[in-house]
Amino acid sequence: MNAVCPQNHQHEPWGLVKTGSSKRVFATALEVHYPKLLCEAAITHAFILRLTEMGLKFANKITAQHAARAVTLEQSKSLKLPPLVPTYSSKLVVVFLDTVVVWPLQKLDMSPCKLLREFTVGDGVDVKQLALHTKKRFETELAVWGINLRMEDFSVFDFKWNKVKIFGMQWQPAEFLELACKVQHPLFVFARGFSRHC
Repeated sequence: MNAVCPQNHQHEPWGLVKTGSSKRVFATALEVHYPKLLCEAAITHAFILRLTEMGLKFANKITAQHAARAVTLEQSKSLKLPPLVPTYSSKLVVVFLDTVVVWPLQKLDMSPCKLLREFTVGDGVDVKQLALHTKKRFETELAVWGINLRMEDFSVFDFKWNKVKIFGMQWQPAEFLELACKVQHPLFVFARGFSRHC
């Protein structure tokens, strides 16, 4: 808050100055805006004060990783908030033997889908005779996309496979808009509480 002019620019002399075609004002009237540093400090202080009142505890020491990120002005992907509306309405797992779909058994309309991930496993693996490392890879690949599907779920089927594709089902525009209209910004509650103290 103790910002001092860096003396790298010229100040207008005090007194009457002409603005526009004929309007005269005092030069000090042109300097009534709050300096940026003061505004940032006041707003930051108000936010910290309100967050503290709401029970948030701040760490006394910043980690080297966070300090380095702050210098680059980039937010770590792991620290970002999740999207307010999920990117896809659902995810679909399709199992292939070469180019033939072997699971799911019903015919699918793939037009509203986007391919998210594709991986292969061996050469025509029998679903009932999978090696442990293949099961683990299958489940790990799906878990990355938030899909809870286990190889045991396929124990009732009898087919060979060598490829898995994960698709994201696109929202219908009306569905997406309906959800987006219902969503509130994560800081909305904070802002509502903050406005009561201003």
